[in-house]
Amino acid sequence: MISFDNVSKFILTNVTIHIPKGKVVGVIGKSGAGKTTLLKLACGLLDAYSGKVYTNGMHPVKDRKRLCKNMRIQFADMPCFSNDLIVTDALNDIRHFYSINITEFEEELLRLLKLFEVEYLTSKRISELSLGQRRRVELVSLLLGKAEVYILDEATIGLDEKAKEALRSELLSRKRHGATILVSSHNMSEIDGLCDRIILLEKGNIIYYGDQEYLLKKYAPINTMEIIYEGNLPDMEDVPVMKYDLDNHRIKLQYNSAIVSAAEITRHIVGETKVVEMCVHTPELSDVILSRKGQKKWNTLLK
Repeated sequence: MISFDNVSKFILTNVTIHIPKGKVVGVIGKSGAGKTTLLKLACGLLDAYSGKVYTNGMHPVKDRKRLCKNMRIQFADMPCFSNDLIVTDALNDIRHFYSINITEFEEELLRLLKLFEVEYLTSKRISELSLGQRRRVELVSLLLGKAEVYILDEATIGLDEKAKEALRSELLSRKRHGATILVSSHNMSEIDGLCDRIILLEKGNIIYYGDQEYLLKKYAPINTMEIIYEGNLPDMEDVPVMKYDLDNHRIKLQYNSAIVSAAEITRHIVGETKVVEMCVHTPELSDVILSRKGQKKWNTLLK
């Protein structure tokens, strides 16, 4: 669906990746790592110095008009609307640009305005909106109609937690209907759990591209489990855990998820005593990427 073949542009150097149809891919990296450049190459706002980029089987620059009909893009540094426009007029412009059926447009618009809680803003000018209000209206415009490709750069800037969750829900819904989604962030926690795959950029180089679950399992496999039990003290000696603590009918243990699963540990304990409550804590994506141990491994990951 989106492919880069030995592509170089600005800081990006010899990037080769393929993003399949129907996947959500997160692009992570510090400011200046090349995230926005990668996304702008994918949608045709930039042309590569060398190499080839194809999106939906088309050259993003040469075929940009055709490509844009089935693509939605949003960049943090590029305003979607002119400041003097009324919100309603700005959203109607989106309908005309994408030739959205009027009945479909009105139904979808009402739903999205309610979802992002901006119904009360429709009569205001864009210039009168706060950053958070403007970002939510821009997301409504992004999600109007159907598209095959969505490209979002720092999509959660200016959003509160409720709006972030609304965006996450909508993107996952579009994915289920076959859309391909490319979303960048400098904040790993913002896209943790949303993405099927992760692109990790460092100084213009891709140092990891692959499955998020594999990334966590291989480079941060240590999980923590807390169990509250009633009855007999369970025998922990036969359970392959790294360490455990017992305290007043509470067990806290650490285990390597690459060796033993939470289900296996639970089955053993349930066979020994009555479990009242159980909670498993897994590392976040940011814990993996920002850890010193993880940083050393990134450099040898693709060798």
